[in-house]
Amino acid sequence: MPVYVGIHTITLAFCLPYAVFFEAGASLLFGFLPAVLCVFSAKLLGASLSFWIGRLVFRSSSSAMEWVQSNKYFHLLSRGVERDGWKFVFLHASHPCPPML
Repeated sequence: MPVYVGIHTITLAFCLPYAVFFEAGASLLFGFLPAVLCVFSAKLLGASLSFWIGRLVFRSSSSAMEWVQSNKYFHLLSRGVERDGWKFVFLHASHPCPPML
């Protein structure tokens, strides 16, 4: 199960289209309740990882930060993340990247 959660976390954090197959196959591999725990854990960890990757990219790039500061919507979003970052992680965990077709 830890290997499954680790791989599924990476697929979710990088928005890979394989995430759908991991979620569909979890109950076949582990049963219903363990699958729910595995998928929930992977979604929470994947959201956290993608949040920290995005934060690292925007913090290390001065041109990206200038763009965020000049765009009023992203500026508000950036201030919200600085103030209540855990809420954004939880929001992303409840609905991560859309599936790619």
